[in-house]
Amino acid sequence: MILTQLTIYGTIWAMILGTIVIGLGQAFVFTTMFIAASSGVEMKQQGIASAIINTGQQIGPAVGLAVIMAIVSAAFTTSGSLEDMGDNLLSKAVCMALIIEAVIALNLKINTVSNAKLTEREKVILSSTADQYFEFDFNVDDKYKDVAVWVEKYESGNLTGVIDRISTGIKNKGTIILSTSKTNEETNQALFTISISSNGGTSTGWSPVTVTKDDIGIDWGINPLDNIPIMDKMVLAGICYSRSNEGTSTLSTDFYSDVDSHMNELKNYDVVYLLRSEFK
Repeated sequence: MILTQLTIYGTIWAMILGTIVIGLGQAFVFTTMFIAASSGVEMKQQGIASAIINTGQQIGPAVGLAVIMAIVSAAFTTSGSLEDMGDNLLSKAVCMALIIEAVIALNLKINTVSNAKLTEREKVILSSTADQYFEFDFNVDDKYKDVAVWVEKYESGNLTGVIDRISTGIKNKGTIILSTSKTNEETNQALFTISISSNGGTSTGWSPVTVTKDDIGIDWGINPLDNIPIMDKMVLAGICYSRSNEGTSTLSTDFYSDVDSHMNELKNYDVVYLLRSEFK
């Protein structure tokens, strides 16, 4: 948005400030993007994953900028050619293109769920009341009025139960939390608690669950996407138990991207709890 303030009479300092902000933003975004895209990918496929990421990174901006500039130039000139523009019109066209890109970037976060960025204080508070927890923020438009959240239990890949399904009305933004706390060491019971907060209100549900014994591996994993697009009965996170001597590993990125096509992954574990949500 800083670069949209440039005019034909602008100074080099305005350009420098804008490029510094862009550089800092890219340093954070690209690192996070590569980590998210390669998470859950087998080592032998890391090269392919990296190639796909880099290809998309190069093609996306080139095609996107070409399309945006074509639209803008058509709006500012009768011939639809940048060559027919004077300096003033060309400056306005470039600024308009930057504004369009900014609007698109901001709208990409609408109708998404993301892993919550907690402060240290929030982490301490949650850690003091729960053994483990997941926390997600959602940002939706007015089309979505309600959200349902529940936990599904799978044993050797087969659905054996649904735990703690709750639903509530929402408005635009809110938070989903799943936490577990050990309540009885002798019976190995844990308390699963789901909370949904939105528009100043909170809905909470909890259920005691007999968890698998402590002598097996446990892995807590979340959907690796930075901004998860809203979809039908989406999976936000998974808790996997396995007696395998090789230890446990997280569910793959492919599983979270297309759950129905990768349900066979659940057969690799003795017990899996999936945190799912549905927006309506």
